[in-house]
Amino acid sequence: LSLRMSMSEKSTATVNQSDQVIGFIGLGKIGYALARNIITKSSTNDKTTTQTAIHYDINEEISTQFAKEIPQSKAASSPEEVASSCDVLFTALPNDAILLSAVFGPSKKEEESGGIHNALRPSSIHVSCSTVSPTTSRIIASAHAKRSIGFVAAPIFARPDGLALGHATIPLSSSHPPLLAQIQPLLQRTATKVQPFEEKDAGAANVVKLAGNFLIASAIESMSEAFALVEQQGLNREAVHTLFSETIFDCLIYKGYGQRVATRDHAP
Repeated sequence: LSLRMSMSEKSTATVNQSDQVIGFIGLGKIGYALARNIITKSSTNDKTTTQTAIHYDINEEISTQFAKEIPQSKAASSPEEVASSCDVLFTALPNDAILLSAVFGPSKKEEESGGIHNALRPSSIHVSCSTVSPTTSRIIASAHAKRSIGFVAAPIFARPDGLALGHATIPLSSSHPPLLAQIQPLLQRTATKVQPFEEKDAGAANVVKLAGNFLIASAIESMSEAFALVEQQGLNREAVHTLFSETIFDCLIYKGYGQRVATRDHAP
């Protein structure tokens, strides 16, 4: 397969996207939609589709279901099998601890590492789509670089239903920026906007994701306070939401989350 990479700043990898094997670890609500879109769709700037893929989920039933739905992808028996078989590995795992455990094994430490870190081939690229701390991405990137493995952070802004439709926003970062141009076409298959950040910081995209999450949480809080105010004064909170979301707050966050807040479609 035509993927060769030196981690020196002057070198770039060459990826033939029609030949590469792509791996996926984590097929939860986000990971399932991500993997399905990357395997089966093409983007505006990428007219090929991935012919060969391999996947793993801790839930064997989900892994089997995915293989039936997407016959181009083989179900693996372990994360390490996926990592050792692919040129580009996407992980979509729920938090820092689970991601570090998958990468380094139960110890979560590089010096005692097992996990996919040791299974990945030199010249392969690991793309982490998890919402984790910037420090976690920097730790993984540093360890991978010692084995000539690339790392890209690509946390996803999207609800699962939106991601399934390809309506995601994805910031990208890497300590080796040439990797970003290689991964961007794959992620464009499942996103409306993929934004590389060229700061040579593996954790930069995670900073963007955390900042965005803060803005989303702040918007939800402000909407909750506003709708409580109008309701206390005898107004219909849903009618107020409709006014705002169709005029001065006509955007995704205020429409989607605002509707749920206005109708109390949430728990607790």
